[in-house]
Amino acid sequence: MENSEIQGLNNSKGIYICIFKLDFEQDINVGKMGLHFFKKGFYLYVGSAFGGGGLKARILRHSEKSTKIHWHIDYLKSLSSFVGCYIKLTDLTEEHKTASHLSELFEIPVKGFGSSDCKCSTHLFYQSY
Repeated sequence: MENSEIQGLNNSKGIYICIFKLDFEQDINVGKMGLHFFKKGFYLYVGSAFGGGGLKARILRHSEKSTKIHWHIDYLKSLSSFVGCYIKLTDLTEEHKTASHLSELFEIPVKGFGSSDCKCSTHLFYQSY
């Protein structure tokens, strides 16, 4: 999505897949999850936005480098580049279904990443470049 498209989302609700590029392999401390090794490549992060600011606020937050550490993805995004985001406007919670589907297509770099509040194995996926 282009920045102008993100701005046009307003308070729309839905799910998203943000893509980040990590240029160097490195160990990253993921808060309470501890230190994990991340290979260089692309990382896809699945999330949902059904609260206050909707998709616009969530995607803008994920695209910014300097944000307060709140979620697991904040540790990775501080060391990587935001590439873009795919969205699906919906009132349904489909983030778990999407994560499950992606787990069949991509490598799982860290079990439990972004999914501590659900039964998914992860909400983060890896693809080399």
